[in-house]
Amino acid sequence: MGTKHAVFGLSESLLVEAVNTGVDITIICPAYIKTPMFEDSEAVNTTLDTFKKSFIVRLFYLLSAITPETCARLMLKGVAKKKAIVFTLKIGWLFWFNYRTWPTLYISIQRLFHRMDRKRIKKLHHG
Repeated sequence: MGTKHAVFGLSESLLVEAVNTGVDITIICPAYIKTPMFEDSEAVNTTLDTFKKSFIVRLFYLLSAITPETCARLMLKGVAKKKAIVFTLKIGWLFWFNYRTWPTLYISIQRLFHRMDRKRIKKLHHG
């Protein structure tokens, strides 16, 4: 998550720097993409099985998983319209808007989800 935040921040800076240079910049914020990578990936400090049972992972996968073709179509559409930021699903925009508008509330909600997830994972490990 930290890397994505850094790339987003760098891209925002480039948006400002590129004004009146003829260079268009579009920041792409894709949702979960339905690929084998999700099935085969491992998360830090957990097993793949536990990761897939994670409340947050399941919630976002159910709400926002899209095919690679759909993602590509939405990205190209946003670039063609010269949008500064392209969210492949509206839920992404909602999270971004909440983070920008109420950062403390957004962080509190994220912490709540992660606490819930840690408790759920602990129960899975300890039966």
